[in-house]
Amino acid sequence: MPGVTLGAHTSPVPGLSRRGVGGDRRLLPAATLAGTAGVALAAAEIPAAAPARQDRTWLARGLAGWYAAGYGAPQARAVATPDAARIRAAVGAGITGLPALQGSLVARSAGPLPAAAVAACAPLGRVLARRMSPT
Repeated sequence: MPGVTLGAHTSPVPGLSRRGVGGDRRLLPAATLAGTAGVALAAAEIPAAAPARQDRTWLARGLAGWYAAGYGAPQARAVATPDAARIRAAVGAGITGLPALQGSLVARSAGPLPAAAVAACAPLGRVLARRMSPT
């Protein structure tokens, strides 16, 4: 299921990226925002087969929330004003937010330390994105 969750995050990003030059209507960023909410919910869900461990549950849900906020906020701004700059910002947030999503998925199976190591790449990606376009 983690592969499906990552695919659900990754597949709409190129479509959104194609609108990063001329802007678009509100429908596309609204659809990707709805998809982001679904991806975050899927990442926060602890599989029934996995042992219920408190440290994994809260971390997986926290990282999924961080992913949703970090990627969802720029998408919401693109829904409000779907110009090229806001759509590019949403695409960049989707790319740099991927480690937070991956960290949430890692937390479910491998635990807090590996999850934190993966998720720590998200802020680094944002810093690097200021120097060079993530796309």
